[in-house]
Amino acid sequence: MHAVVVGGTGMIRDVSVFLAGKGYDVTVVARNHQRLNSLVNDTPSAEGSVHPAQVDYHDGDAFLKEMERAISTYGPIQLAVVWIHSTAPEAPYKLASLLDQSIESCDYFHIIGSSVADPSRDSTSGIEGFHRFKNLRYHEVILGFILENDGSRWLTHQEISQGVIDAIHSNRTTSIVGVVKPWSKKP
Repeated sequence: MHAVVVGGTGMIRDVSVFLAGKGYDVTVVARNHQRLNSLVNDTPSAEGSVHPAQVDYHDGDAFLKEMERAISTYGPIQLAVVWIHSTAPEAPYKLASLLDQSIESCDYFHIIGSSVADPSRDSTSGIEGFHRFKNLRYHEVILGFILENDGSRWLTHQEISQGVIDAIHSNRTTSIVGVVKPWSKKP
């Protein structure tokens, strides 16, 4: 089984470790060589393995070339966990298009920030843009915040990773980690 985790050395690092522990060959996309190596060194006894892919997804051609290399080496990707900043708005679609060409279907977990739930914005989510990919099962994971006492705070990396893992287990189309309402309570 082959999975890709884009952004898998930062806040969703524990997702990369979890998937390797479940026996996946995990291609982890990140820019930072040291963080990639640290992740590989921290998962030597996992049933699966972590394969570093040092590439910047802002460079669309290099990103796709690296994904093609990973597919050629480790086989079709059955699971994608994708945390791509809004500074590269086409990258999630480019990856989805590549994965859609596979003979195997792929669960695509797209992690997005809480701003998608802002009531002052257009309420369309990413789901509509992914319907054209017939070989993908699109899942949206919205990162919210935590209400505490009389205030609120952003999610920790551990809470984010656990929320993504829970989303993978539940297989729902849309999952919210934390809460996004009431919006006025956002930190």
